[in-house]
Amino acid sequence: MKRDLICTICPLGCKVMATYAHKKATAICGNRCPKGEAYALSEIRNPRRILTTTIKVEGGIFPLVSVRTNRPISRDSMRRVVKNLHNTFVKAPIEIGDRLAHGVSGSGSDIVATRSIPKKKAKP
Repeated sequence: MKRDLICTICPLGCKVMATYAHKKATAICGNRCPKGEAYALSEIRNPRRILTTTIKVEGGIFPLVSVRTNRPISRDSMRRVVKNLHNTFVKAPIEIGDRLAHGVSGSGSDIVATRSIPKKKAKP
């Protein structure tokens, strides 16, 4: 099989063509640095992504907080992680960078807040 990729590791954005069979590369071309080859191999063997989503907030001025994984996780595990986070609630206040969940769904990645959510003020 052949697959065209745009390398996202460095600013060059090389168009890399990978030829592979059974998750093993037979040829990689188009990369202008060694990072492009490593990227293509990773995409063939085990593609990984940073997951971005939201989690429900209790007692905050907003009902949801935007979050992301602190490191890339397997693309195959993303649905499972999102499904497990679906019923997760966190309590306000929340600060950017707070770890809201640890080792989600066995991915080894933590969920980190990407927005601050202050606590809702009590009505007089």
